[in-house]
Amino acid sequence: MYYDENDANILIGEAAVEGGDYHGEFQKVNSVVMDERCGVSAVAFDLHEELVWVGNQGGHVTSFYGQTMEKYTSFKVHPTEEIRAIVPFDEVMLFLSQTQLRGQIRRGLPSFNHVSENMQAMQCMISTDPARVLMGGHQNQMIEYDLPTQREIRLMHLPNESTCAILRAQHQNRYILAGDPSGHICLMDNRTLKVEHGIDAHNGSLSDFDVHGNLMVTCGFSARQGNLSVDRFIKVYDIRALRAMAPIQLSIDPLLLRFLPSFSSRIAAVSSNGQMEILETQAVSQANICIYQVASSPSAQSTSFDVSSSCHHMSFGDSSGYVTLFSAPNTSMFNVYSRETEFPDPPPEPVNIENSFLAQIPLYYGTTELLSDWPPELTERIYRKTPPINQTILNSMKMVGTIGYAPNPGLFRRNQVTYKMNEYKQTWRTNIVGWMETSSIRINMTSSIGVSGVGNFLRVFRMVPEASALGLILNDNMKNKGCLLRIIQNWNRFILHHIEGELGKQGDPISKLFAMKQENMNRCTKCGREEKKQSTVLLSNLLYSSDGIKMQAKSKSSVQSSAESSNGKRLKFIELLQRSLCPEQTTPAWCERCEKYQPTFQCRVPTALPPILSLNTCLDNTHDFQQWKSGLEASLKSETVMSTGLKPCRYGRACNRADCKFWHEDSENNGAAGVTEFDQNPDFQVSWLPTDLQIVLEESSVRVIEATTENSDYELFAVVVFVKDENEEKCNVASIVKINGEWNLFNDFMVRQIKTIEAISCNPKWKIPAIVYYRKKQLPPPPTPIKNKIPMEVFKHNAKQKYKTLTRDEHLQLVALDAEFVTLGQEETELRSDGKLATIKPQQLSVARVTVIRENGSPLMDDYVSTQEVIVDYLTKFSGIQPGDLDANYSSKNVTSLKIVYSKLCYMIEQGVKFVGHGINNDFRVINLVVPADQIIDTVTLFHFPNQRMVSLRFLAWHYLGMNIQTEVHDSLEDARAALYLYRKYEELKKKGKLEKSLEEMYEKGKKLNWKVQA
Repeated sequence: MYYDENDANILIGEAAVEGGDYHGEFQKVNSVVMDERCGVSAVAFDLHEELVWVGNQGGHVTSFYGQTMEKYTSFKVHPTEEIRAIVPFDEVMLFLSQTQLRGQIRRGLPSFNHVSENMQAMQCMISTDPARVLMGGHQNQMIEYDLPTQREIRLMHLPNESTCAILRAQHQNRYILAGDPSGHICLMDNRTLKVEHGIDAHNGSLSDFDVHGNLMVTCGFSARQGNLSVDRFIKVYDIRALRAMAPIQLSIDPLLLRFLPSFSSRIAAVSSNGQMEILETQAVSQANICIYQVASSPSAQSTSFDVSSSCHHMSFGDSSGYVTLFSAPNTSMFNVYSRETEFPDPPPEPVNIENSFLAQIPLYYGTTELLSDWPPELTERIYRKTPPINQTILNSMKMVGTIGYAPNPGLFRRNQVTYKMNEYKQTWRTNIVGWMETSSIRINMTSSIGVSGVGNFLRVFRMVPEASALGLILNDNMKNKGCLLRIIQNWNRFILHHIEGELGKQGDPISKLFAMKQENMNRCTKCGREEKKQSTVLLSNLLYSSDGIKMQAKSKSSVQSSAESSNGKRLKFIELLQRSLCPEQTTPAWCERCEKYQPTFQCRVPTALPPILSLNTCLDNTHDFQQWKSGLEASLKSETVMSTGLKPCRYGRACNRADCKFWHEDSENNGAAGVTEFDQNPDFQVSWLPTDLQIVLEESSVRVIEATTENSDYELFAVVVFVKDENEEKCNVASIVKINGEWNLFNDFMVRQIKTIEAISCNPKWKIPAIVYYRKKQLPPPPTPIKNKIPMEVFKHNAKQKYKTLTRDEHLQLVALDAEFVTLGQEETELRSDGKLATIKPQQLSVARVTVIRENGSPLMDDYVSTQEVIVDYLTKFSGIQPGDLDANYSSKNVTSLKIVYSKLCYMIEQGVKFVGHGINNDFRVINLVVPADQIIDTVTLFHFPNQRMVSLRFLAWHYLGMNIQTEVHDSLEDARAALYLYRKYEELKKKGKLEKSLEEMYEKGKKLNWKVQA
């Protein structure tokens, strides 16, 4: 046996003779002293950060950071008692002493301190749940402690007056193991904590043991001739078969044991005199044994030992107060994924103000403004770009509509993306184009319209004939998003008219805000017969073509303006609005007096203007768009001539000189025809929308004037713009709204303030207005809020009803509910390259039957829901629904519409009725109703133990009620009644204090019967 050159390893056999430079698998990295006056009593690696926690016999705790073992925090936990166990949690560290459990955050601040009369001689603890810890000691009882509530939730007594000095958990399996100092080890169920088996490991005393998978290794003492002697071997047990295996011979006297988790068959054993041996549980060869000297000095005794979660580091504490760290070569991380440790900010260095840059002076943090602050008009808030998606994820991604699925490559933690702050620099953008580049303005805003079955709203929406006629229903395969401009205008028309029609008499608020009254006049040009009628419109369309339309203003300038606008020159918004509000045309129509089709003069004249003027720009038509674009370019040319000072060419359009330096009407850039400022500069925009208008109603006409802020009647307050892109998949819709005098851009979840000139400007290349809203400056008072309470008449009697309907004298407090469903679309899956099934399209369910039972057990509601969609599977075995049950023409059931069912359920929700059901949360989720949590009682959670399986309604009804339900098919009436009786049974058991015992008996019986109901 030889020491290596670092005096850290002891080598035996061929490894020492043939490989003189051999250093072993682990090497000593660092050794620090915690407190020479007190020995180390507990060592633990942090599972979340790169820290090692050390507790000593004086009740003091110190943490060290990384391989350098830099001291991080140090604090006192108990004035006299030693630290016996350390367990790390996500938000808090737990420290156990003889009579106290202390919780502290990693920065050293105390979180809580728990002292109890049940804690007399505590020795060990282990985490059984992300929020619970199990404690044991030299006493007959064990304590389960809940961290969120900070109280003891369970007290367990060990059999035969035994105690618990060591606790270990069999990860991902069923046992928690408790070791008694006498050498007996109890195997307890990790959920109920009941002792199921026992193993007598050593007949003298138990020193330590560890478990990994189905293997358990122990070390301890045996009684020989009345004395205790160390067993110089490790006992191995198969806890799955509960049998002993061949023991393993050691070269040292083992005191502490740990498995190396990355190698399930390797064990690290530490002796009391500071030696460690790493060995295999199978086929041990003496020539390959490697022993490490881990204690700080030959006189020090090893007292504690722990292995990091990455298996590359081991820490040892000894009686002299030293902590020693051993690590595998070329490794630095204690955990596979560690979060960053929070360190205090370094103190600022003193700065010589006279000889330093201004940027080196520490910034003052206060509420008052500084002289160096930039004024608001020169600054703008810019959002940070989202980090790019890793190419590995993109290569393996499967697209389902607009959602991509990809396996986690293991490069990052789940739901976490690292931002590198030094890669992002502030940029100042003043237009939407720049903001489009730094954020994600081109978002698929209509993709959810095409996804079938995302909610009952889309189911109802697809059944509305007007929605289909207006082209508002898209399918999954529609890739052309250039029709967004038409869709958003049709949606504006649809939603205004549909809400007004649905509300009926309550639709007055819509009419009061948007309705414009007008007079329609038809006059036959042959006989002079006139016909007038009054009408109301909620929105207006802008008319670009002047064919057959006579402008109301007769002045020479107006006629000239009309002619120019018809040729696409200097097209102004006020001219369009004027001709759109009062259009005139001559068209063939039937004349009652002439009794034949005659040329008929038609016109519309507004008689009352609305508080809010809604205008569809109608630029989805190619002819109108070209006229609007030509008008913008004409106004741009006029401004260009005025700004550049170029003289017009004397030859005009007849000039054929390519190098002519004069201005031409249809060309730019010295004769380069067809090139405008829009083509040269995509950021360029033209102001087109006036911010203030004055609209004057005359006897048979209307006059629109662009006014100033002081004398205007209407002001611009909202614009919906269509953001066009060469790639039609990236087209988008954004809204610009004026709020409290400031213009704000709304682009999906992105909201920011913009300037007025940006709100009223357009660019035919990419920014096209779709809807324009003007409002009166003197708006009427807000309408009375719509009270949409559901009347009790929704429960009116039906001829097919076989139950008593709800009466006015009946006050519901508690009901039982059960729902059955049918399939409208099957689940679509695909087999990936890794052998896993991936869901391409989820199963689409639709509610088919809803049953509600009164508190006395009589039915209140048993409605079958009709549907116009194709049913793929009736799920008769699970729903009890037969083909034809949902057809109102042939069914003998009480078939009604989904709207009526919603109304009944919403009525009960508004009345505060509590719903009882088995899995009722899932029922309401599929029904698509949000119910307050205090109105839901789910029997699934009532009869459930933590960390145990959910129990079916059939088994619960058989065990507690003696009812045999769901024998052939499901019946919602039977299921709802069973859930109601189960709730009563729960209240009865809880009142008698027998609930917990009853649940334990139920789970034991379920395991024996494999959760099958006995006939």
